[in-house]
Amino acid sequence: MKWIFIQVLTLAALAGCATDKFEIENQQLPISEIQQAIVASLPNGQRKAVQGGREFYSNFFVPKSGQYSSQKDSVRFYAYVVILGDRRPYDIQITVYRQELKGREYHDVGVDKGLGRMVMRKLQSALSKRRGERDFIDDFRVF
Repeated sequence: MKWIFIQVLTLAALAGCATDKFEIENQQLPISEIQQAIVASLPNGQRKAVQGGREFYSNFFVPKSGQYSSQKDSVRFYAYVVILGDRRPYDIQITVYRQELKGREYHDVGVDKGLGRMVMRKLQSALSKRRGERDFIDDFRVF
């Protein structure tokens, strides 16, 4: 009986660790640069901005041969990106949701880890480019 209890607890702990969200941690860039990088890396651009500027929704997209298409299909995706933290360092959380057409409306049916990883890599690339494009004045510290 004790052995079964330990196995159930272990399984519950492992299931709790599994997540469909990707995170980029410890970003020291100013929030305005992070926001610009997120908007630049969203598939098919930004669909909706949430007041406060910390939540981003991409336009709906369909992956076609390595590119993102806005073509209507019975299955479509959108990316949801959130900036976490109230001051530096910021964490960025990325989730790509899958929607299916049921009747005349689309409904969320799950999360796509592969596309989430692709969006995360594109965002990481955009964030690293931002660091390289900064001016001397941006990096200048008096003390």
